Amino acid sequence: MVSCYECGSSGHPTCLDWSDHSIVKRAKSYAWCCVDCKRCEVCDNREDDDGMLLCDSCDRGWHPTCLNPPMLKVPKGQY
Repeated sequence: MVSCYECGSSGHPTCLDWSDHSIVKRAKSYAWCCVDCKRCEVCDNREDDDGMLLCDSCDRGWHPTCLNPPMLKVPKGQY
């Protein structure tokens, strides 16, 4: 199980659609946040969460415009 650092909600990796179980170890190594509490790693803001990119390896999020250089076009597929 993993628990959200901010709200305390918990979930099973399979319920979170995490097929790679090593992501659980990575998520437990930092202040992991659920999808409702997830913030951009650069600006620490929750705004525009629909446009936030979520890493398939660590489940952290970034706004495309916060990247350096900013990502103007979001690629399709996994990243």
